[in-house]
Amino acid sequence: MAPDTPSQNAENRSTYLFLGIDTPERLAALAQLVRFAVFDGPVTVALPEGADASLIQNCPPATAPHPVTCSFWALSPTHIAFEKAPECPSEALFFFIVGDGRTEPIHLIETLAHQVQQGRLQMDRIITWIDLSKCHASKPVTIWYDACAHFSDCLLLDNHSGLEPAWIDRYIERFTSQHYPCVIERMKKGIVQHPMVILDNQVRRISTVFEPADEVFDLVDGDGEDDEDDEPFDPLKEPYFDRGIDGRRLKPIPDIRPDIG
Repeated sequence: MAPDTPSQNAENRSTYLFLGIDTPERLAALAQLVRFAVFDGPVTVALPEGADASLIQNCPPATAPHPVTCSFWALSPTHIAFEKAPECPSEALFFFIVGDGRTEPIHLIETLAHQVQQGRLQMDRIITWIDLSKCHASKPVTIWYDACAHFSDCLLLDNHSGLEPAWIDRYIERFTSQHYPCVIERMKKGIVQHPMVILDNQVRRISTVFEPADEVFDLVDGDGEDDEDDEPFDPLKEPYFDRGIDGRRLKPIPDIRPDIG
């Protein structure tokens, strides 16, 4: 069957955005989720163009009853759009879109958010794999991950061996102190502890960019009743998307490439 765009058959499919810096451990964590999902239905993983798909393609056990396929995507360098859209076969029940772990994540997030608001895609969960050792060593990486966490339903904390427990607690408090509703899981020796919880479709994010636009937001008292001050809810009104008159983002994300190797 010819591949289709992410918009088709989305009502029967769970779609995930998987974020994190570009390391082998990130794909190893993703492979665990793919191995779990493939026992419930066909899985497609869309990777950044040029990425090595071999780990994902070879991760299902021999007993897996469904296939895993891979596709690739590329963003337009000048527009909020795909130059090459991620493709997903119509029969796939699980669709993972993997972010580019070497560039800023907001371009991809904003492009996917526009597709959601255009009715071309449904986004069920955003999962961010966090390399705590890199956060401990690098402020730019920490800021990069803060941006991802703002949009995320789940945070997977990995690579924390050797870090002081008090530092890890303070890192988690970055999000709990702001009342982030996302699931935060500490992986153990690189193992995802609760894949069923991570892949659950319940929304646990604070950002609204992937929510339907056909709602009215009560700016005054939030009581849901019609008031004169009610305004249409704009889910794409997002500080990370805002740009100045020069076209640059008002909340820029640092270049992390020197810090991740």
